[in-house]
Amino acid sequence: MQSKTRPPDTELPDTGVGLEFERLLSSAFITSKNYGTRCTTLLTIDQKNRVDFKEVTYNSNGHTEKTIHELIESQ
Repeated sequence: MQSKTRPPDTELPDTGVGLEFERLLSSAFITSKNYGTRCTTLLTIDQKNRVDFKEVTYNSNGHTEKTIHELIESQ
């Protein structure tokens, strides 16, 4: 979820926003001052119905601001 890998320009779609913005939008994790990934969430449930919740909040530089991690056991 934090991959900043971008495909070559030849593989980018032409959605009408311009090549520079297409490049910005093409990675899974987007970092820019005014637009980008601000939160990622992972939720898993195992075979014993234990829920593992992890959420990371990022600032405009792509650095972690806050992390929440909860493990909920089934009753």
